[in-house]
Order: sequence, then C-alpha cells, then structure tokens
Amino acid sequence: MGSKRGLRSVAQRLDKSFTLISRWSRTWEWVERARAYDNDLERQERAEAAKDLKETRKRQRKTGYFMQKKATEALDRLNIEYLDANAIIRLIVEGAKLERGNLLEEAGFLQPTGTPSRNGQQGPADGGIDWSKLTDADLRKLASMDGGDDDEEE
Repeated sequence: MGSKRGLRSVAQRLDKSFTLISRWSRTWEWVERARAYDNDLERQERAEAAKDLKETRKRQRKTGYFMQKKATEALDRLNIEYLDANAIIRLIVEGAKLERGNLLEEAGFLQPTGTPSRNGQQGPADGGIDWSKLTDADLRKLASMDGGDDDEEE
C-alpha cells in the first residue's frame, strides 16, 4: 500500500472495524513485518545501485585506460620542439597529479573521483598546448587517431 499504508486504510478497504484491524495488527505484528519488508526493498535497491556503480567504474576504467593509451601515443608522436615551457610544466604537473591521485586512492586515502573537471578552454593562456606551433605532420598524426581499438586489452 506504500505511503498510504495504515490501519484505517486497511479497515476501510476491507470493510472491517478499526478495532478489529488494530487487534490483527498486534497479533500478527504487521508493523514489524511492514518495516522488515521496507528494509528489504531498500537493501535490494542499494545492492542494485552498488552493482550499477561497479559496472560504471569498470567501464570508466576501461575508457580511461583507452584515453591514456591514445594520449600516450599522441605524446610519443608529438614534436616537443613546439611545446613552450608552460605546456611542458603542465604535462609534468598533470602527470604527477594523476600518479599521486591513483596511489592515494589505491592506498585508501582518497575516494574515487571519476573524470576530473576542466575549467575554461585549453590554450596557451592557461598552460595548454599552443596548437598553432604544431607542424602539419603533427596535426595529421593526431587527426589519424580514430579511436579504434588496435590492441586487445585485459
């Protein structure tokens, strides 16, 4: 009966007296049984949510691994002569953050955070890569990365 569940509702629905329904409720411990039922429903919902979260994390780990793999391939092909000091520093800082965060998370000091958020656009003003300094060959190499899965994983 959900949120409308109550002894008066039951009495009306069954066309019985409230006194009789109250006695049956005490005799058969309806309140405790209803609470146990509600608790079981909540437990089932939590279990389903935990399963969904586990599947989501697994999918995100796989996606994250793929993205890192492609980013690493791009870094390997990138002509670093065209990176300014800010871009190089940012690569070092972001790599250190990623490594530190994973180590702390693995050790149980941090909760998993998912995908980090980015503020603003990436560009030379915020220490990003100045794409205008890349050669046509570098840009073609980056563009050729179609996101296909070249290697089997796991």
